[in-house]
Amino acid sequence: MKNFWGSFLGSILGASIAGILFAFLVIAGVAAVISSEFGGAEQAKTEAEDKTVLHLTFSYPVVDASDQNPFAEIDFGSGTNTKLTLWETINILDYASTDAKVVGLFLDIEGLSTGMGNAYEIRQALERFKAKGKFIATYSEGLSQKAYYFASVSTHLSLNAHSDFLLNGMGAELLFFRGVLDKLGVEPYAVRPVGNKFKSAVEPFLLAQASESNRIQMRSLMGSMWKSMGAALATKNKIKPLVLDSLINGLFVTSALDAQKHRFSDTLEYRDEFMNRLAKLAGWEEWSPEDSPLLPLDAYGKIALTNLALDDDSENQIAILVAEGDIVDGKSSQGMVGSKSLNQSIRELRENDEVKAVVLRVNSPGGSALASELMWRELALLKAKKPVVVSMGNLAASGGYYIACHASKIYANPTTITGSIGVFGLLFNAKGLLNDKLGVTTDTVNLHNNGDFPTGSRPLRDREKQVLENMVTRIYGEFTQRVADGRKMKIEQVDSIGQGRVWSGEQAKQLGLVDELGGLKDAVKAAAKLAKLDDFSTAVYPKPADPFQAFFDGLSENSKAILKKEGLGLGIEWLTLVKKVENMKGVNARMPFDIKFND
Repeated sequence: MKNFWGSFLGSILGASIAGILFAFLVIAGVAAVISSEFGGAEQAKTEAEDKTVLHLTFSYPVVDASDQNPFAEIDFGSGTNTKLTLWETINILDYASTDAKVVGLFLDIEGLSTGMGNAYEIRQALERFKAKGKFIATYSEGLSQKAYYFASVSTHLSLNAHSDFLLNGMGAELLFFRGVLDKLGVEPYAVRPVGNKFKSAVEPFLLAQASESNRIQMRSLMGSMWKSMGAALATKNKIKPLVLDSLINGLFVTSALDAQKHRFSDTLEYRDEFMNRLAKLAGWEEWSPEDSPLLPLDAYGKIALTNLALDDDSENQIAILVAEGDIVDGKSSQGMVGSKSLNQSIRELRENDEVKAVVLRVNSPGGSALASELMWRELALLKAKKPVVVSMGNLAASGGYYIACHASKIYANPTTITGSIGVFGLLFNAKGLLNDKLGVTTDTVNLHNNGDFPTGSRPLRDREKQVLENMVTRIYGEFTQRVADGRKMKIEQVDSIGQGRVWSGEQAKQLGLVDELGGLKDAVKAAAKLAKLDDFSTAVYPKPADPFQAFFDGLSENSKAILKKEGLGLGIEWLTLVKKVENMKGVNARMPFDIKFND
């Protein structure tokens, strides 16, 4: 009887929860349908008002893939998702640059959480917008260095006189866990192929500080990236790079007053004063929150993307296939590129006769070595049938480069982080933690000598270590051979620039790892040329996931976003790091470290 009532009440509770969720999904669907039926005329408008100014805030990271949870950002009034991808953002800006109704752009930012590769492409689009004779006016009440990378393109830049403005250059702070592992009684065992001294992903578990090899590659990478970023920061006041470095090294620019003194800004004023200035720049009679044609980028995007879609009627399609996130076995999820899911998309594109060429947009630090190899194989089969051009975003490192190396042509941004041609194996022996700290013991009953291998409850035996070493050596050999075949190099040459070392996009071009420096639009043009297309349309893949499954998959991402909003972001980053360490077990083709620039 007890089990009966437990099952009965559990069934009622489960049915109630399911009913609530189902009702939510139905309401969301109805909102979208109503918007489609009754709001279609509004969306079909082909032009904005006269003297429109676009309003850009970049309040969310601009990523390559649309959110796999379709309800994450729904505006129930319009039934649309307001988060714009990179491809949408640059297309909207380029469309606006030729729209006579749009006279300028209001860049309203403080921080910037978009990666440097994607930031470079958006900045290039802003430059193209300005080159058409339109103004870009920026106002900020606390501009970060990374946000100034965008703002430096402005025709006019105003800061609040009491706000912060810190230029502190570029640096990296690395975390090391060897000390805590020793205290816990956990023994790490890491293995890298001979010569993979730059594959430093295992160093946090083995050392208490960075190795000299890692310091060399970090300084080289940052130096190359700063060459591009520093040149952009110096465009507003036209100072020389050495002068900029001197100001940064001395911490002479820490406030809006300092920014004004050294000509990084044009004016110090309050927001209401800036809005009156904006009205004059736009040719409005006066600034009015209700009447002035200041249009958010996503709202204008409905006009731009609708018109572009109406013009995009060619039967020749170039597919943009997005691979964004850690490379894992199995299915994709938010922030994860699963080999099973991506390979299914690749096969569909291969068999789709309307698709004449494919642009693979890679934004990944790598991950599973096996998943990378499986993706490589499907992409090789695709390339045998139609051109495949790679566009690298923020990251295309290790496994991310593995899947890119066989392409017909490879594009990268100067600030892309790529290379990291190498692998590693990582296992942990937690016997000391279990036995001595927790009082937990384990026992095994093996039919064969190594029936419990691999295990975290005892040290590895010599033969088991040898097996792991042979495994990573074999996979590294396969990796370098893939690169040698794809880039038409000798394997010795690949090894000399491999060894797990990361490079910037600019360095990678000099080394022959990429063909051209350029963004996603450049890659699309190259794909059209290779496919000999005069007219073409574009479509982004993979298509949005099943709404029900995506909703549940997205719950964890939404939870993390809420915690970050409540000031618990650092804790979430630690939890994310722990999850990544868990995924590192076994053999990986992964970038050796995570880089995060101050937003």
